[in-house]
Amino acid sequence: MPDPAPAHDPMPDPAPAHDPVPAHDPLPALAADASLDRPAGALDSAPAPHSAPAPDSAQVRLAGARRVLRRLRPTTRRGALRLGIAGAGLVALLGVGAVGIAIAVPWAYGEYGFHPERNAQSWAALTPRYADSTLCQRCHTAEFSPWQAAPHAVVTCESCHGPLGEHAATAPVPATDANVVVGALPGTIAEPRPDLCVVCHERIAGRPAAFPQVTLTEHYGGATCRACHDPHTATAATPPDISHPLAKLPACVVCHAPAGLKPLPAGHVESPDAVCRSCHRAAGPGD
Repeated sequence: MPDPAPAHDPMPDPAPAHDPVPAHDPLPALAADASLDRPAGALDSAPAPHSAPAPDSAQVRLAGARRVLRRLRPTTRRGALRLGIAGAGLVALLGVGAVGIAIAVPWAYGEYGFHPERNAQSWAALTPRYADSTLCQRCHTAEFSPWQAAPHAVVTCESCHGPLGEHAATAPVPATDANVVVGALPGTIAEPRPDLCVVCHERIAGRPAAFPQVTLTEHYGGATCRACHDPHTATAATPPDISHPLAKLPACVVCHAPAGLKPLPAGHVESPDAVCRSCHRAAGPGD
């Protein structure tokens, strides 16, 4: 008797499930899933991020300039001729512009620049009022010679006497006592102001100690500087002291007058005793 048919095999074991990815290592699973979605060889051929540096801006500009030059370079004789004509026209245009600027700029700069020409023209239109000190020696030799050798030689004549251009142009040469006039009229020599000397010689804290200076309230305040000082020689005559006692004497002008015992010296005028005593000191104490 034949063997009975074998009974159906039980259901085969199901295919083993994928091995679970360990919970502690998720990166391999992500890599496996990503590799399934990419075509073959894509992973190997993909460039690494930041593998090539960005081109430098200077290199980009240089490459652009080269492309422009290649386009401008003529490839035929006709193109070279056109380029030459265009260059000549540009040079001619620049030359005409340069000539125009050379003609227009001096006028524009002179009228509207930092130093307008009309300003220079206004100064040139003025009549010179000052002369040179060397012109003074033609007539004023007696004053010029000692001044030239004195400390005041650095002070010009017109610094004290004012502008002398008209005087030098109109005064007769050689001068005589009749035509050498000292005054304030045009064409004449002006007298220096009485306070002119103190502009330089008044004692001021900022001036050098070696420079001649005086304290006005203590230095013969009753007389003008020229009463004792000669500005041309820069020397001074010290006023003489009073040689007699003053007790029980009348006013100075009683004796020192045109009709008195001793006339006034030249350059003196009748003044109160206080003015006289400001220059002439008493000889003895108590006077």
